Amino acid sequence: MIGPGWAFVVAAAVALALLVADLRAGRPARRVVAAQVAVAHLATVVALTLLPLPVTEAGIAAARDTVASDHNAIPFATLGRQLAGGVSPFEVRNLVGNALLLVPLGLYAPMRWTHLRTARRVLLLAVAISGSIELGQLAISTALGFPHRIADVDDVIVNVSGAMVGYALWRAASHGRIPRPETAAAGR
Repeated sequence: MIGPGWAFVVAAAVALALLVADLRAGRPARRVVAAQVAVAHLATVVALTLLPLPVTEAGIAAARDTVASDHNAIPFATLGRQLAGGVSPFEVRNLVGNALLLVPLGLYAPMRWTHLRTARRVLLLAVAISGSIELGQLAISTALGFPHRIADVDDVIVNVSGAMVGYALWRAASHGRIPRPETAAAGR
């Protein structure tokens, strides 16, 4: 079994290398902290969405026995079914978890990277990250031969919505203090 701990081992090495590079470059503390939060957040996202990963025959057999549903590529099919049939506590936890998953991205991405200070760019980044998660889940399931982690386009919709909530919070907190990329470029 490849457990979630491996995501954090890799993240610790990346965080340390990034910290050294940021300190050598003399980056502002706000950007250094944002980078460290980004690494920790993305490691947590990988741990929550792709791991644990069964690699032994016994682990694969045990995972196969827990399959509850299949992949979904039809937008709003899962959400519609959940809302029409009454949302169970499991589904509430899943919806809230998916909504909260990328909220931090909307906060730290524009703080760390000045070229990500528009809603459109944060939206595209969130789609890329969430889409990669779902494609990763599909690839793992395909390799295992059963839906181990369910790839669902509705998860992308909810994840991206969460990222945009984070971005809106960042914009509200930084309103008037941080120039948009095109404004900063025009003032040079």
